[in-house]
Amino acid sequence: MSANGAPTRLVLWDVDHTLIVAWDFHKKLYRDAFTQMTARPPDRMVDMSGRPDRASTTDMLQANGVEPTEDQLKRFSACLAWAMDHNRDHLRHAGRQAAGAERVLQVLAGRPDVAQTLVTGNLRYLAEVKLETLGLDGHLDYSIGGYGWDAIERWRLVEVAKERASAKYGVQFTEVNTVVLGDTPKDVDAALRGGAAMIAVATGLTDVAGLQAAGAHLVLPDLEDVERVVGAIDEMTAAVGRLG
Repeated sequence: MSANGAPTRLVLWDVDHTLIVAWDFHKKLYRDAFTQMTARPPDRMVDMSGRPDRASTTDMLQANGVEPTEDQLKRFSACLAWAMDHNRDHLRHAGRQAAGAERVLQVLAGRPDVAQTLVTGNLRYLAEVKLETLGLDGHLDYSIGGYGWDAIERWRLVEVAKERASAKYGVQFTEVNTVVLGDTPKDVDAALRGGAAMIAVATGLTDVAGLQAAGAHLVLPDLEDVERVVGAIDEMTAAVGRLG
């Protein structure tokens, strides 16, 4: 902890296929949201993996003949929230916690030197409801996260979270005391460009070799070995003594 008792390590979690597993659920939200907004099903889906919802929404509207004006983007985001509310039961049955996720979150939540939050392509509301529905809420400080409506480029979400955490806790969060955990090459790129260490988990569509090639500082098969995960986080943020 810092002299004033504030946390000195920042842990930034991805959501889909890192903390939870719900294959194709986000695509279902987009299909249902588009149908709700336009009264017709989409002709085309777009790649949403590792991308902020603002960017995916822009592409989704364009791909289906809707001009992505700011008003239309806001309408679609509201429809995404509607789709989330109407698909909670579906998520409960089709989704699950990633193995080890709850225990890692619990261990870190008990550490006064650690602040943990989200850096996710999800809208904040979607992220919170997904985690609440699958029993992973209560361990994260959502107020300092970086979310899918904060920027189009994912790496900027890392910067947003660091800035929010620094403002809240009065601690400088940089690449020496901030770590991202995620499952895609886009997560890796976001961490490296956004100024954070990167621990990748091969629990999504990209295998260990692919995540290593993307430049992750460490790649783990999953979160099941809680001691190893927490130890890696500690090692990645061990340079807290160099803070000014």
